[in-house]
Amino acid sequence: MDVSELPLDARLIAVLKERGVRELFPPQVEAVKAGIFDGVNLLLCTATASGKSLLAEVASVKTALEGKMALYAVPLKALAQEKLLHFSYYGKLARVGISTGDFDSEDKRLYEYDIVVVTYEKLDSLLRHRPSWLGSVGLVVVDEIHYLGDPKRGPVLESIIAKVRHLGLRTQFIGLSATVGNAGEVAAGWEQGSCPPAGGLFLLERGFITAARFISQTALKNPWAAARPK
Repeated sequence: MDVSELPLDARLIAVLKERGVRELFPPQVEAVKAGIFDGVNLLLCTATASGKSLLAEVASVKTALEGKMALYAVPLKALAQEKLLHFSYYGKLARVGISTGDFDSEDKRLYEYDIVVVTYEKLDSLLRHRPSWLGSVGLVVVDEIHYLGDPKRGPVLESIIAKVRHLGLRTQFIGLSATVGNAGEVAAGWEQGSCPPAGGLFLLERGFITAARFISQTALKNPWAAARPK
């Protein structure tokens, strides 16, 4: 698929071409067909360098151009700085900020940005404090979502997803990972649990849509199965 065919603002397509992106990889095409640019919740579990992060970045900028905020969560401060650098390509289209410290604060100033890169802990804190701008968030991206199986950060991730659901936020949810070995179980547990993303969840695994429908709510007896590395 040529990037010119994507349902995106012409300015965003122009930036992609400036970066040398002309054609999408097969997994990216499947994600587009599944609705990643149409507000569909997606769990993308594809190989490293398959382009899933690029799609999440583009979806974030698209959300910004539509007048909503995007929150992009990563597990480490170093990764947050790296992602901020990646977003610099879109500097003319969206105001991008970063927030990784002072976990126990709401950061009222963040409303000044269209896209905010945060750590898991910071996002959990923001959701707990419920700043006034939270209602304008249209997209939440969680990178490295296999950390659900991490003893330290797994509970934080579960808390984030539960809060997004509990607060009734009308947001698209995108999860990314290259190392989840039981993506179907994670997605099913996500959908079966008490706090699935609104509207259900689609799963893109190893470059193919393995569940081109809402994941069955009876797929697992044990919701929130821990993510296992491949």
